[in-house]
Parts: sequence; C-alpha cells; structure tokens
Amino acid sequence: ETGLRQGGRFSTTGAKLALQVLNAPVRLLKRVLIGRNDKKLIDCEFADDELLLGNDPDEAQEAATALSKAAAEQGYHINKKTQIRNFGTVPIKTYDVGGHLVKSNTEPMIYVGIWLQKNLGFSTHKKERTDKALKAIGWINTTVAMNKNMGWKDEKELWFAKGWSTLIFGAEMDPWCKTHDCERTEHKWMRLALDIGPNASGAAMYWLTGLLPATCRIWLRAISFFASIQVKSPDNLERICMENHWDMFIDFTNSGTYIDVNAPRTPMIQQIWVAGLYYMAKIWKWTEHNDFMSLRD
Repeated sequence: ETGLRQGGRFSTTGAKLALQVLNAPVRLLKRVLIGRNDKKLIDCEFADDELLLGNDPDEAQEAATALSKAAAEQGYHINKKTQIRNFGTVPIKTYDVGGHLVKSNTEPMIYVGIWLQKNLGFSTHKKERTDKALKAIGWINTTVAMNKNMGWKDEKELWFAKGWSTLIFGAEMDPWCKTHDCERTEHKWMRLALDIGPNASGAAMYWLTGLLPATCRIWLRAISFFASIQVKSPDNLERICMENHWDMFIDFTNSGTYIDVNAPRTPMIQQIWVAGLYYMAKIWKWTEHNDFMSLRD
C-alpha cells in the first residue's frame, strides 16, 4: 500500500532514487582497491540490490552499519535475504545488518542466475546450468511426444527458447576452450531430436542441421561481449575489470609467453579472461599475422 510492487516496472527506478540517499554516507568510507591507478569501490548496485565491499571484517561491518543507519533514518527496512561472502583467508564472522545477525560463509551462492564460488571459478555454475538444460530436454521430449506432428523447425525453436537459453547463461564469462561443455549437452538433445544413435559425431549432426557448432556460437557471444566492454568509459566497472584481466595476463603469463597451446587448458587460462582469449587466438593462428596487444586499444 505504501511502496512499489517488487518486480514492477517502477521498482528499479524507485530503488535507484532511494539508494542515492542511502549510499551517500557509505561512499565516504574507505574503499576496496579494484584496479591500478587507485581505482576503488565500496558499493555496487544492480536493479534494487546493493553490494557492499570491505577489505576486512571491520570495514565490512562499518559499511553495513552506515547503510543500516541511513535506511532507518529514511524509514526503510533491510530484509532478511542479506548474505555475506568471504574471499581469501577472511575468518567466518557474524555481522549486524539492519538489526539482523548475518553469519558470513564461503559456500557458492546464486545471484541473477550466476553461481558464484570462493575461487571465482565457473565449475559449479556450469554444472548447475547443465542440470537445468537436461531438465529442459526432458520437457521438450514430453512436449514433442504430446504433439505428434511437430516438425524439426518447431522443435529446434523449443530448444533455443527453453534449453539453449538456459544452458549458455553466463557462458561469456568462461568461453575460451576448444570444445565447450555446452556443446556436449546440445549433442544429447540433437541425438534425441534427430533419432540418431550415439555413434554419430557432433560434426555430422551440425552439418545435417545446418547449425553452427555450439562452441563457435559461444566464441561469437564472447567476442561481442568483449567488444561491448572496450567501448565503455574507462571509469565503467566492467571496463576496469577487463583492464585488470589485461594486467594479470601481462604479469602472470609474460604477455602470453608462458602459454602453451599444445598443453591442456590450465586454471590460470580459465580464470584470466584475456589469457583464454590469447590461448584461442594462438590456436586459430590469428596471432601469426596480428598483434594481440592491439586488441586492448
């Protein structure tokens, strides 16, 4: 009766207006270093959600207290959905957030469909997306069985709407590999849809259907993602994060010198986005005729 319906078209705008006031005291606090040249941050906003950062438990509690006090002064209440995650060697601790006692932990959490892990890897996320896609395949099979005259084109549309869209959510965060896990899952659906046995190769099924292989589609998605970030302002958070990955690529791989494309993909290649891009660019032999570092500009 007194607020905006959560998920409504005006709820995000209302939250932004409210957070402008609530974040004023928070942004006076010490910030967390997120990049070179003293790029620092203490809070992030996504829709009507708020993320507070701290270099240590004391700073995290200080930020939570500042936001809680501002919320109370404005007549707002912080709900019980608050979660606190530790990264690095920070000990488990209980924090006071808006009058609620919240215990920090290191367990994977899901936020807007992305599974976040302590090691910032994507193995848990990919497993969860695969499980959801396999359920979607079961739903598609049931739907097709109930509609005996459904053609290949209609079933393909069902896959892209229900299965593929679920499977590749967040895939651009970890796209660089010779054969993506998503492709193996898509093969399972194609064999069922085409009534083809397990001996048929993925390449043959893609040739038959005229579809671009799933791994290639994810590469294109990742390149589009990269291009969209490179045109953002230098102060944009996504751009700063990508610049950090460039710095890590230069420092940890000696600008790619330490990357062996004939060896299996290492965790470092997986977790440093630019290192993964370089790994694939070497395999594609793109670097033989182009300067990889020019992509940074």
